[in-house]
Amino acid sequence: MICLYQGVIGETMRKDVQRDDVLDALVGCLTGIAMATDGLRQLIGTPARDGKGLPMEMVYRKIAIAPP
Repeated sequence: MICLYQGVIGETMRKDVQRDDVLDALVGCLTGIAMATDGLRQLIGTPARDGKGLPMEMVYRKIAIAPP
């Protein structure tokens, strides 16, 4: 993913795409993949809801890190 980020940064002009926008897009992509494949885990049990009824929660993807 780092190579993809660096590639996009190297191929685009900052007036067109800011670094944080590229990072936001990559995080959104990874989150969507995690939701579609193995799901996400919650930090707390039942999340609070916002004014529109949407859950406000912190989620993460459990990954295994192999030792070097």
